[in-house]
Amino acid sequence: MSTQISDANSLVSYVEAFTGSSNDTEIKQCIYLAEFMMRNIELTANGATGSGPWIVYDRIGDRDIITDQMVENLYLKPINIPQVYRGKFGEVGEFYEFLPGLTQGDQINMYYYTTWPLLFSLEADNVTPVLNNVVLQSWPEGYVYGTLHNYYLKRKMPDDAAYWLQKFNLGWDTVEDQNNKGKWQGGHTRLTSIFQPRKDRRYTTR
Repeated sequence: MSTQISDANSLVSYVEAFTGSSNDTEIKQCIYLAEFMMRNIELTANGATGSGPWIVYDRIGDRDIITDQMVENLYLKPINIPQVYRGKFGEVGEFYEFLPGLTQGDQINMYYYTTWPLLFSLEADNVTPVLNNVVLQSWPEGYVYGTLHNYYLKRKMPDDAAYWLQKFNLGWDTVEDQNNKGKWQGGHTRLTSIFQPRKDRRYTTR
């Protein structure tokens, strides 16, 4: 399928040929609706695998990160890693600061959320239409299944719409499975806060 769909125009042509439609505007509307079904997709990062620990970083303000750094030594840090736990980061001056703290030379793999341009929206010049993006390149099936689902919904054909929604969801689950196997391998996925008050009798504050 990826060889048949190289850009947004070929996606429109593919769906039109499949459905027998010749209404470009309607197909583009269905593509737009399909994109909102995929706004939270997490694609596999090529080659980014490891054995943990994995940290989910929450962004906080610069004053908050400075305050938390000052009291970091009063809290326990996670043990029995690899595991997944929550951290914090914030901008201080021209730098990013992280908790738990990183020392010079530490290497980390980072996953982050980014927006991707919708097909047929305008580039920065406000003239050129967007004809490709990372999702169409990586998972064209998602575009096809989602567009067909919305097309048949508009045509009031619920059985066909449900069929393509099922295909879409199965494809989505496959992408998530592949991503999680690469990202979370080597440890469990229990989330643990980095800030655990010292309540255990075996520990005392420093």
